[in-house]
Amino acid sequence: MASKRSERTDVVDVVFDMETHDPDDCLTFLFLASHPRFRLKAVTLVPGTAEQVGLVESLLKRLEHPDIPIGADFPALSQKQIDGAINPWHRRAYFPQGAYPRSSQARPAWEVLSESCDATTVLITGGPLTNVAAAIEHTNGQFAARVWLAQGGFAGCNIVPADVVLPKFAGKTVMSTFNFGANLPAARVALAHPGFGQRRLVSKNVCHHQSNMFTADRLHELQANVRRAAGISISSLQLGLPCLLMHS
Repeated sequence: MASKRSERTDVVDVVFDMETHDPDDCLTFLFLASHPRFRLKAVTLVPGTAEQVGLVESLLKRLEHPDIPIGADFPALSQKQIDGAINPWHRRAYFPQGAYPRSSQARPAWEVLSESCDATTVLITGGPLTNVAAAIEHTNGQFAARVWLAQGGFAGCNIVPADVVLPKFAGKTVMSTFNFGANLPAARVALAHPGFGQRRLVSKNVCHHQSNMFTADRLHELQANVRRAAGISISSLQLGLPCLLMHS
C-alpha cells in the first residue's frame, strides 16, 4: 500500500479526530488509513480511553501503519462511560475471541492535533469537538488546517430543497446533533475559529439519508470494486466482510 501511495501525485494529507460510540468513524478510519489517495498523519480520540487507544493501535498495526501518532487524554470516567465509549460492534468485528486491548501509548490529543495539522492538511472530525477546541486554546488560536470537514450540524427546511427533505425532518429548521451538542462550548470555539481555510459540514440530513445505508447491495458493489482495483489489497480485519478496501 505504501508504494502505491508514494507513486501518486494527488495524495491528500489528513488528520482524523474520531469517536467509537458508533461503527461509522472506525470504518472511516480504516478507509483513510488504507486508501492510496490519503496520507493519514494522525488519529485523535474522543473521549480518549485506554480501550479506544488499544482498538486504534491494534488496527494500525494490522494495516502496517504502526507509526501513525495517536492522541488521547484518558479522562477520569465511570465504568459505564468507558463501556459506552466503544460500541460492542467493534469487539465483534475486530476481536471476536476476546476483550479490547488496552493501551496507554498516546500523547495528549491537542498536542497531536497541533503538531499534525497545518495549512496543507484536511482535518476530519467525527465526534464532539473537545480535542479541536483544546488545540485552539492551547495554541492561543494559532491552530490551523486547510480544510475542516466535520460530521455535524443540521440543514433545515429553510435551506434544503423541499423535494429532498427527509420525512423525519419535515418542517424543521433547527435540531440538536450529538457531535456538536455533546460539547457545545467546544463546538462554538471551533466554528468561530479563523484558522480553517474552509469549513465543510456534513449535516444530520446527509448522514440519515437512505442512500447512505450499508446494505447487501452496497456490499456487492464494494466486492466488485475490490476485484477491479488491480494491485491494491487490504486485510478484511475479521469484519465478516471479504474486504474493506474503498477506491476512488
